Amino acid sequence: WTNNFGFTKNVVLLVSSSLNKKGGMSKLDETLSKYYEQKLFTIEDIENYSKEKEELYDIAKKVTSTLGLYYQNLDSTVEVYIKDWVQKGFDKNTISLLAVYCYKQDIRSLSLMNEAVLKFFKKGLVSSDAISQYLGDVVAKDDAIKKILETIGSLRKVNSGISRAFIRNETALFCAFILDAESSARHEAISCFLSILYLYVIKRIKERIKLFF
Repeated sequence: WTNNFGFTKNVVLLVSSSLNKKGGMSKLDETLSKYYEQKLFTIEDIENYSKEKEELYDIAKKVTSTLGLYYQNLDSTVEVYIKDWVQKGFDKNTISLLAVYCYKQDIRSLSLMNEAVLKFFKKGLVSSDAISQYLGDVVAKDDAIKKILETIGSLRKVNSGISRAFIRNETALFCAFILDAESSARHEAISCFLSILYLYVIKRIKERIKLFF
């Protein structure tokens, strides 16, 4: 280890003590070989690596607990998901926030949470503040959409996706006018709004049909 790998005796003793005699010499050899491959030669390098590894596993425990999952071994969770999220710029607090968001959205698996995380990443939302603001805006828009759906007598849930696709930006402003309109004018306004939705649906269907021809 000192001759072939270049570790100092202090490093070897540090790693040996950190293993708490678990695994014996074979485990020590395996650990030092791993540090050698990762070019971790000094005590500072190894301590920083161990601290970062511990933080990754803490995140994994928090995420799986929040989602209602249990894994006896979190190695795969850390390697496949947590490391990737951290490398993309999400910190511990942000990942915990996203785990809570996923739980509330009935997302209860790591693969589905990963899809949600990637969506936020593509939007450029990686900090807790940015995501909190975005989710706050979504809740506000969903409340407005809920009122609109209730007004037109629809039983559709806001989180079904289609209502968000139809009702956004200028359309949402138009619908706000519907809610404030006098009862005598509201029916006409709603009919106009439904006509817009109908045209939108027809347009999207035609666009999808073209993809197959």
